Amino acid sequence: MLKPDRNYRSWDGGGDDPPVCDVVLDPLNDPEVGPSGERVWEQGTWNDTAKFHRQEGKTFSNFQIVTAGTEDGVDINQNCNDNTFRGFVVAVGKQGLTLKGGCCNNYFDDWLFTGRGKFVEIETDNWSSRSFARSTGNIFNRIRCLDGRPVRYAGRIGSLPTFTNSDVRHVLWLSLGITIYYWSKYALVKLGIVSA
Repeated sequence: MLKPDRNYRSWDGGGDDPPVCDVVLDPLNDPEVGPSGERVWEQGTWNDTAKFHRQEGKTFSNFQIVTAGTEDGVDINQNCNDNTFRGFVVAVGKQGLTLKGGCCNNYFDDWLFTGRGKFVEIETDNWSSRSFARSTGNIFNRIRCLDGRPVRYAGRIGSLPTFTNSDVRHVLWLSLGITIYYWSKYALVKLGIVSA
């Protein structure tokens, strides 16, 4: 049984209308408390700070992700297509951005990563239990790291995005690992040996 993600904020295009501009997400300074008066958002208690899924043809601009989750600052999954994500300032967890699950033809413009990921700042088309579809046709423009070093990225071979006006470095060994992991898990799921 998969443990569900715990996300600080999650927007589902299946009904919720997400804010489209000027959003600051700062979980560590969120005053929300639980039933016993304990703080709800302590470091290490959420997976992704911002999660988008099933969004179509929308523009999201000027998002500031102050603190990343244990996995990502931003997770885009499950058929987010033809969207524009512009002017994001993103804290980095394991990665800054994960894009997977059949998310196609999205445009990412003017992104600044404020930290460094474990291996990469951008990971594309890794395993998604929500959709086996490839994430293709995604374009990244003016993507950078605060420290001035190249933005590192990796993803499933055959689904890598296009970068323009960006100083980036492809981490080939991780892309090979993601590709092998994806197809191995896909085969095991199809054979009924493991669940998605």
